[in-house]
Amino acid sequence: MSANTIGFSFIMLGMFLIIGKILRVHIKWLRDLILPSSIIAGFIAIFVGPEVLGRLTQAWLEQDAVFYYGFLSSSVLEVWNTLPGRKWLWDKPFRGNSMYWVFLS
Repeated sequence: MSANTIGFSFIMLGMFLIIGKILRVHIKWLRDLILPSSIIAGFIAIFVGPEVLGRLTQAWLEQDAVFYYGFLSSSVLEVWNTLPGRKWLWDKPFRGNSMYWVFLS
């Protein structure tokens, strides 16, 4: 990972957050759902990434095409995978329905 790749990945992350905020401000039903801008941005990133758009473009494009895996490159996804995140883990002994936030690093 180079410094340019890391910087570009954070710029992409910020752009998704700004787009999520703009959509939330201008679309009434998103405001009525009380969805945070970060959730909206996450759905947009999933849609334009390899999970949705990438699978659709793989049917029509050759493997050496620029948008074969969607708009997000593998280097951007690699940087995002190194960021700390949260994951729900069920309490293994099942003493009720308690869940824990675990910070992964």
